[in-house]
Amino acid sequence: MGLGYMISYRFAFVLLVVIGAACGDDASPGWDVEEDVDVEPERWVKVSIAWTYACGLTTLGNVHCWGDFSTVQEVSLSGLFQDVEVGSHHVCGLGLGGDVVCRGDFVVSPPTGKFIQISSGPAHSCGVLETGEGLCWGLDADNRLDVPNDIFKSISAGEFHSCGITQHDDVVCWGEDISPGDNLSFGQASPPSGRFKWLSSGQFSTCAINYENKIICWGRWEERYFPAGEYIVVDVMHGSVCAIRLDGALVCEGHINGTDDEPTPPPEGRFVQVSVDSDAACAVTEDYEIICWGRFAPLDIPSL
Repeated sequence: MGLGYMISYRFAFVLLVVIGAACGDDASPGWDVEEDVDVEPERWVKVSIAWTYACGLTTLGNVHCWGDFSTVQEVSLSGLFQDVEVGSHHVCGLGLGGDVVCRGDFVVSPPTGKFIQISSGPAHSCGVLETGEGLCWGLDADNRLDVPNDIFKSISAGEFHSCGITQHDDVVCWGEDISPGDNLSFGQASPPSGRFKWLSSGQFSTCAINYENKIICWGRWEERYFPAGEYIVVDVMHGSVCAIRLDGALVCEGHINGTDDEPTPPPEGRFVQVSVDSDAACAVTEDYEIICWGRFAPLDIPSL
């Protein structure tokens, strides 16, 4: 799926205020929180969806989950986090100190260390340590946990493969390059050359954004093209892909758009982040609200 959402300046500021107030005067940054700082109401900064449920991250570092949890045993995360990522069978949170906590199946024991970024696929997760080392954990099949020895900026965990952007801005992939079971070759783990800054690994496809803000996909989506334009975010999983243009508009292709008889076009407006999984998607608006849509979308979004 998509890259772990990087912590925003607004999010960092609010967390600094909260932590300072919690630690007492000695840890305070030098202002009176109640009198001098107008802390904004808690808002959404990130959403991650997997099948029929989703989890969201707020400006205060809280994680809330909602939807149908029939595919996952436990999704509750306690504490403060800078990122959250969900798979079909698990949820992982990146703590403020760089520690990773996971709940559910396959990935209940993530590796120790200080992480700067995480990403979750359906049955495994990956992350980048502060040293640039990449690690994956979870279901050990199809070589999906065999991260190459490289220095990474980010990693995106797909279903049967994963890909990462290295320190040189090229993409490397590992795991299954075919469809397990029927041996159909899609090439989702065979990236093109070029320099990239955003990456999303799906089921049998991978999409990335280069430094010209163009989307390039390989695997099953190789022959599908987005409308002309420049993009800042792309997310792909299970036959659906959504992207955000420079102007904040959403563009989606695949199952998420429904059928001719029952179309489910993406909502209008300006967005800053999107997460997609087959027949459902959720996105964060520029006003830090979450909107979900699609046939299996978890629509009971909690009120903050």
